[in-house]
Amino acid sequence: MKKITIGLLKSEKAFYPENKAYKQYLESNFGYVVEEFENILEADKYSDLIIFHCGFLPFWIKLKTPIIMEYHSLSVTKFPKLKNILKRALNRKGAAYIFLSEVVQNDFYFNSLPKDKYIIRGMGVDKNLVNNNVCEKLYDFIYMGTLSREDVKNYILKIAQSGFLIIVAGCSLEDKDFFKENSNVICHGRIQQEELFLLAKKCKYGLNYTPDVYPLNIQDSTKVIEYCALGLKVVTNKYSWINSFELSTGSQFMNLNDFLALPSSIDSFEFKNGEVDKFSWDKILQASKIEELIDMVIQHH
Repeated sequence: MKKITIGLLKSEKAFYPENKAYKQYLESNFGYVVEEFENILEADKYSDLIIFHCGFLPFWIKLKTPIIMEYHSLSVTKFPKLKNILKRALNRKGAAYIFLSEVVQNDFYFNSLPKDKYIIRGMGVDKNLVNNNVCEKLYDFIYMGTLSREDVKNYILKIAQSGFLIIVAGCSLEDKDFFKENSNVICHGRIQQEELFLLAKKCKYGLNYTPDVYPLNIQDSTKVIEYCALGLKVVTNKYSWINSFELSTGSQFMNLNDFLALPSSIDSFEFKNGEVDKFSWDKILQASKIEELIDMVIQHH
């Protein structure tokens, strides 16, 4: 009997850690074959089902393969709510859907979907990468994630100017030029997750900065979840999602503004990373019941 192939799209612009998680979880537990493809037409040719990370997949592109449309973030920058409406209207309709959260589902106006047509699947962490070894703490901070957000580079510079060594992952040439005057900022370009986590383990603190604006302030922060799982102490600005995450996990993070006002206070702050085991990919995917969604789509096509 031929095994069912699930196609995923890879990207040069974005890491999709969920692709690796889907492959490990679905192949080892349910016997699917999970493959990554360069583009949607290649995936359409060789797959029995496609999970597409939205993005934008226009409805006028002709495809034969059923698609689960995965909305893992809301539109950002100018006029985000208008962009949500346009993306919803022009994007291909899915045979089923995966949403990062109920907020993402509702803000893309998918509130009336039948219960069997979607799942909620938050971000997880690869526990194998988190647990593989313990490293000596050689640096103070690490910042993982986009540097394009307003003010983030200035905050990194302020930390460096306060005498702390900070690793910044994902720097462009422009970013490296911005930081070149300060030797306390150690720039790395785009690196694979295994190497990134090894670097992070050599740091004491994880820096998170998310502008307190819609929709960034209500979406899951993958890096905060990763920092916690890696055992880093988290220094962050305060906004809606981070406040909820602290409460729900029983964590305690240091306020970025308090730290910058008196950097030495970091030594006496009582950091706490609470209940974060539930964010391992196995537990996230098991709770989401993604296999039931896949079975439903396959049976109906």
